[in-house]
Amino acid sequence: MKCYKSFDELYIDQEIESILNIEDPVHLKFDSTRKDMLFLLGMLFAAGKQIQLDNLRDVEAKVTESKSFDKMALYWHKNKLKPIVSKKSNKNSIFMICPVRNASQEVVDSLRRIKENLKNRGYHVHYPGDDTNKLDSVGYNICLANANAIGESNVVGIYYDPESTGTLFDLGVAYFLSKQIPTREYIVFNKDDIIIDKNKFNDRLISLIIEDQETKEVAKSMTRERNRYKI
Repeated sequence: MKCYKSFDELYIDQEIESILNIEDPVHLKFDSTRKDMLFLLGMLFAAGKQIQLDNLRDVEAKVTESKSFDKMALYWHKNKLKPIVSKKSNKNSIFMICPVRNASQEVVDSLRRIKENLKNRGYHVHYPGDDTNKLDSVGYNICLANANAIGESNVVGIYYDPESTGTLFDLGVAYFLSKQIPTREYIVFNKDDIIIDKNKFNDRLISLIIEDQETKEVAKSMTRERNRYKI
C-alpha cells in the first residue's frame, strides 16, 4: 500500500497515471507546510479521490477555527468524500490562479485590472477573489467551486506568488485536468517578475509550466508556418 509523504515534480505525468489506478482511499501523511503536498492534494481533488490521513492526530492537532488546508483535508477524510469536478471546458473562459487570502491591496488592484482587460477582450473570467463564494468555514466547498471553475476554463491564468498556499492546490487541480483536456493553455501574468529558485518545489513547478507553454507556442508557430506553404 502506497502512502504519499512527499511529491517529486519531475515525475508528475507518471504520478498522474499512478493516481488514476490507485484504489480509494489514497493514503497520505499530510503536511500542509509542504508545498509539494498541497500540489498533490489538488491533483487528488481533481481526480475525485477519497483520501485517508495516516497521520490523523497530527492533522487534527493543527486545526483551528479559521479555514486551512488541514481543516479541509480533515473534512474530506472524515466524510469519505470523492470530489466531483467538471471537465467540460468552455471557449474563451479563463480561471485566474492567484493569491487571495493574504493578497495585498496592490496585488488585488492589479488582478482586478487584469480581469477587466481580459473581459474587454471577450473572455469570461473567474477571479476567485471576487467570484468565488467564500461563505465556508471549512474550505472544502471553496476548493470545489474553484476546481469546477478551473475545469470549465480552457485557459488558466496564473499570477504567481511563491508564498500563496492556495496557488499550489489550484495548480495541482489545473495540472491534473490539463492532462484530461490537452488543449488547455496557461498564461503567466507576471512571468517577467518571477525569480526562480531551483531549490524550491513551487519555483521549479512554475518554471516547468512556463517552459511547457513556451514549447506549445513554438509548436503552434511552426504549424502555422508549415500551413502557409501548403499547396
